[in-house]
Amino acid sequence: MRMLVWMCFALGCIQTNAQNIVTGVGAGDIPAHDLDKLIRLYGSQSSSLQEQSSALLTRMERTEATLQRRLRAIDSTATMQYYEQSSQHYQELFEKLHTPVNLTIKNPLKEYIPSIDSLSTAISFLQQTHLAGLSAVHLQKVTELAHQLTIFQTRLQQADNIKAYIKARKDQLKAPLEKYGLTHPLVAMNKEIYYYQERLEEYKAYLHDRDNLARKFLSVIQDQPGFRNFFLKNSYLSTLFRLPGNDGEATGKPIPGLPTRSEVAARVAERLGPGASFSQAVSGEDQSKANGNPLADGMTQATKEMDRWKDKLIQAGGSGSAIALPDFKPNSQHNKAFLKRMQVNFDIQSQRHTAWIPAISTIGLNLGYKVNDRSICGVGIGYVLGWGQPFSHISFSSQGASIRSFLQWRWKGSVWLSGGYEANYYNAFDKIATLKNVKAWQTSGLAGLMKTYRAGKRTGNIQLLYDLLHAQHLPQSPALIFRAGYSFR
Repeated sequence: MRMLVWMCFALGCIQTNAQNIVTGVGAGDIPAHDLDKLIRLYGSQSSSLQEQSSALLTRMERTEATLQRRLRAIDSTATMQYYEQSSQHYQELFEKLHTPVNLTIKNPLKEYIPSIDSLSTAISFLQQTHLAGLSAVHLQKVTELAHQLTIFQTRLQQADNIKAYIKARKDQLKAPLEKYGLTHPLVAMNKEIYYYQERLEEYKAYLHDRDNLARKFLSVIQDQPGFRNFFLKNSYLSTLFRLPGNDGEATGKPIPGLPTRSEVAARVAERLGPGASFSQAVSGEDQSKANGNPLADGMTQATKEMDRWKDKLIQAGGSGSAIALPDFKPNSQHNKAFLKRMQVNFDIQSQRHTAWIPAISTIGLNLGYKVNDRSICGVGIGYVLGWGQPFSHISFSSQGASIRSFLQWRWKGSVWLSGGYEANYYNAFDKIATLKNVKAWQTSGLAGLMKTYRAGKRTGNIQLLYDLLHAQHLPQSPALIFRAGYSFR
């Protein structure tokens, strides 16, 4: 009897261990708050992409309406020809953008992005296998995450469709606009298309560089023994290509413009004979037929041509992305959020003591906005700290304050032209209310040069400025001002 009990206990342990191996995902491995963060993340990305796409359609429709009025005054026939159905197309795109997403569509994004495929397949794996250890709340959050991911893919695909349509419209309108000398709107359309493409690439680059939450989620699921086989049979990649370990045929639609495997094999056999293989065709291993191998020669020539264009892209400042080279100088600050275009820095300037005032140092705190890659404008405040008469009679005191505005323009390399307008209060004070005396403030008009340099991970700067209004100050202040500064971001 005791032996029977031990056998039952051992069998139970084996069964439990086997179950833990197969269903080793628990609630502690995927915390609910991590799932909530992923849901909010993809939800916010979808909303942002939808808003940007909607704003682009509105701007482009307004631009075309303006062009339509200008063309009608020149050639009414051409206006009817080029603008007959454009308004309808914009309305259709706008309606699709604001129509609720069909959550039953699998892989709504036609472009293959590995991170999306991995995450969506992992979610499907959890939904279909119902792993033990996951509560109903967890499964509900997984389902919500799947919905948000589907919505995000749909918004990305809609954005790609909008981009393709606007690009086609630009190409269609190029001839009549150039014919009638309306090239300025064409440049504006090019800018809209370029910056919109850049935004889409940023979204996709973010997906390629998955954040820690998504990486943690995937690492938990990928450790499950059944996930690999599930991925080979149910991922989006498996519908495009026949993966190793998947005996079935690829079920997805062929990628437009890319020949299928059977078509490639047929062309190889037609050129090199029925017994030739693709690798043989590319490498030219069949020496009996290698003389003048057209496919091998073509591959070599195509590779050289692609390398040549890649070098041109690199020299032009491109990367290998799908963004077309613009016909204008892009502003890298254009698509950045408002806060990411701000920079905070402080500077300090000192003045030795005179018969009228003690030695002082003006400590300034400035907030700048990057208008573009070459221009920064901003405002700042300054506090005038009095030192007394160094070094024998050091005495700290509040000797004034200043309010600033400035404009900086990159001249050459790390040298900037700098200018600004400032209001200075050069009287000792002990209460903030004293600064309300407007008549006591003196103005300064500054112009000069600024030199920037690297200071570790930050940027330092030195400025040499000339005060155009220094002669009006009482007591008269120095004409030349030297400042040293440091940027926080």
